[in-house]
Amino acid sequence: MQWMSEHRGIAPADFRQAWRWWVEDVSEFWGAVREYFSVTGTRFNGSAFAVERMPGAISYPNARMNLTENMLRKTSLQPTKDKMPIDQAYAKPRTMRRTAALAAIAVAALAGAWARRDYLAWLALGEGGLPANPKGWLITSYLRLRKADPIATAVYDAQIHTPGAAAHLGPLPGRRGPRPRIAAWPIPHRQLDQFPGPEMRTALERVFDDALRTHAGPVHSKLSHFEKRNSAVTLRDPVAGHPDARLSEGETAHIHPYDGSMHMIFSAADATSVLDAGWGERHPLAGVLPELPSTYIYVYPPRDGAELAIVAQLLNAAIEHMTSTGTDQSGDRQHRPPKAPTTPRRTHMRGAPPPTPGQRHE
Repeated sequence: MQWMSEHRGIAPADFRQAWRWWVEDVSEFWGAVREYFSVTGTRFNGSAFAVERMPGAISYPNARMNLTENMLRKTSLQPTKDKMPIDQAYAKPRTMRRTAALAAIAVAALAGAWARRDYLAWLALGEGGLPANPKGWLITSYLRLRKADPIATAVYDAQIHTPGAAAHLGPLPGRRGPRPRIAAWPIPHRQLDQFPGPEMRTALERVFDDALRTHAGPVHSKLSHFEKRNSAVTLRDPVAGHPDARLSEGETAHIHPYDGSMHMIFSAADATSVLDAGWGERHPLAGVLPELPSTYIYVYPPRDGAELAIVAQLLNAAIEHMTSTGTDQSGDRQHRPPKAPTTPRRTHMRGAPPPTPGQRHE
């Protein structure tokens, strides 16, 4: 603290203020660390960090230094009148404690800077099934460790020929181009590029409204069980539907209003087709968490009219799967007697204002 005050004009009253300096001015902090330890070399000009992001930080990209010179410059390999051997010098308790303390401070500073950036990047994805606060970030950070491969279809091989896993989709064309980049956090499950425009999002809303009218007997619009903040196509009576409907409390599909991506629950055969054709990927926690069916699929948003028509087919197949009894193998649905049709509430995206930079959506 005394050195900071003398050489940087910073006299923090407590550790919290010092920590704030280390986290908020990362480049200045590491420049001070280099100066404090008298690291010798050339081209240490400019900011300590050319790139501050973690991982991928770049420190002093043009600097040149000799590691051996810096390690041995104050210590002789042989004892003299004024100097002790190097092994004894570094074995001194005071030196060891000081080194350990500085190393701990450096690690804490790096961890704090990374955590802050990771937290802010997670918040930028918008709200999902977890609270948008540090507690939610800690939960999703833990769940990152449990993510499964979202593209592999081997998980469905043993299910495809079992009752309730029949196909409701016909052959699907391959989606053109690469898949969107998906954020690292499993909740909320969001993509980072290939966003559709507002007109396409409005057209997607109409597709969901049309599906609600077509299947008005067994399904209706209800607040999403998974997303918590926007509506979802949901079975009126989950117990009468497929066993997957009991896991999801009837939720079959929903739209993420911010970018037009979707989640849908398919049969194992249809989930395989969707993944193989590139129209979506499995939620990384699907089949990992007990409340998420293994066929809980992230569907990429449509980019044009042809892709919108494919999404309409996918949504219809998801509804047919969830409203089946789960005992058929041929694809023939065994629906319960439908209730009288009602006019569905249009709550998927119509009421959501267009996103603005920095605004959080679900």
